[in-house]
Amino acid sequence: MQNLPIQEQTLGHHCWGCGALNKDGLHIKSYWDGSQATCDWQPDPRFTAGPVKVLHGGIICVITQCHSLATAVAHSYHQEGRPIGSEPLIRFVPGGIQVVYRKPVPIHQAVTL
Repeated sequence: MQNLPIQEQTLGHHCWGCGALNKDGLHIKSYWDGSQATCDWQPDPRFTAGPVKVLHGGIICVITQCHSLATAVAHSYHQEGRPIGSEPLIRFVPGGIQVVYRKPVPIHQAVTL
C-alpha cells in the first residue's frame, strides 16, 4: 500500500472533507494499493449526532463521498498507467449520492471505509 494518501497526491485540493489544504476540514486520507482504496478515520467528538456517542449522519455522508471520489480518481490513474496527480489531472464530482444508514456509527472508534 502506498504511504502517501490519494488526497495529498493532487494539486490544489481544498475539499472540506478530504482536502489536505483545508485547515478546517476533516482530513480523511484514502490509500490506494493498486486495486482498492482504504481509509481509517477517527471522528472528533464535535461531530456527534443527537445521541453523544453516535457520529452525525451528514459527516458519514461526507466521508463516504470523499473516499469514493478519491477511489475513482486512483482507479482512473491506475487504468491509464499514470501516477496519481500527474497531468492532465483527473477529477470527479458526484452526480448524486444516496446513503442508507443501517445502524448508528460509534463516535469513539475509527471509521473504516
